[in-house]
Formats: sequence, C-alpha cells, structure tokens
Amino acid sequence: MNRSTKFRIIQTLRWTFQHAPREMSRLAGAFLGLALYRIQKRDSFRACRNITIAYGVSAPRARAIALAAFVNTGLNAADVIRLETKYQSELASLIDVEGLEHFERAYQNGRGVIAATGHIGNFELMAAFCARSGFKGAVVGRELYDRRVDEILLAIRRANKGVNISTTEPGKVIRALKDGYAVGVLID
Repeated sequence: MNRSTKFRIIQTLRWTFQHAPREMSRLAGAFLGLALYRIQKRDSFRACRNITIAYGVSAPRARAIALAAFVNTGLNAADVIRLETKYQSELASLIDVEGLEHFERAYQNGRGVIAATGHIGNFELMAAFCARSGFKGAVVGRELYDRRVDEILLAIRRANKGVNISTTEPGKVIRALKDGYAVGVLID
C-alpha cells in the first residue's frame, strides 16, 4: 500500500474518530488494532518474539499479549485523534492523576522539568493534560514517515497548547528547560 493510500485511510479515520460518538470511535480503533495485528505480520511476529524474550512466556501467551497491545494502541489512537477537538468536553474528565504535587513542586522551581515516560498508555493524553492544566509543556518527538501524517499529530498537540520539539533539534530541549517548560520524553 502506497503512502497516498495510507494517508487517505488516516484522513478517513481522523474524520470518523472526531465525529462519531466516543464509544463508536474506540470500537473502530480496537478493530483497527486487531486488523493491523493480522495484516502487519512482520510487526506482529516481532512483538511476539520480543514479548517471549522479555517475559519468558509461551508463544500462545505472547500472541495474546501482543494482540492486546495492538488493540490497546487502536483504542489510544481513537482518543489521540479526539484530543484535537474533544479534550475539554470529553476527555479531561477521564484523567485521574496521582502524585501531581511532586511534579508541581519541581515545575515551580522554574528551571524546567524532564517528564520521562514510555510508550505506555495514552502518553499524548498526558501531554495534553499538562499543557491544558497551565504548565508550559513541550514534547520531544521524532518526525513520522509521512510529513502529512506528522502534521496531523502536530495539529493535535498545538490544539492542546503543546509545543513539539523534533529529535533533530536537541538545542531546543535545553532552551525549553531554561524557559521553565516541562519537556516530555519517551525513553523507549
């Protein structure tokens, strides 16, 4: 499948995820994750192999964990796309934060904060929460394979008051920290 076809599919999903009720969007996202698990054989195999190595589980158990991860990624994708237009009206009330006082204490020093996380859960929602809660927030991200898809993600971040810093611009990370930003970094 060429990039233009993939982009048209992404545009269709974006429209669907933004306009359908949340539960329908999440159902579509879960189906998308399931479909990608079945279609992207190389990625599915790699995920199963890595899970087997990391956790020492049987092949059937590794397949079940990998499938659940693909489905969860689809669920998260639906909500990430909804972030552009539905954060305040729909998603903000779903967020439950523990230990925010520790983050606030570090942030109030004014010297910037590095917020390290991994590809666990909906990390884009965490970034939106920080920026929408009044913290100056930036996210370090690698440019995606297609500039048009990358622009969709950047638009979602901008809609939620976030700043994007490309991995090719490390000097901007230092500048953001000096300016008192919380800089989100995926460590994996």
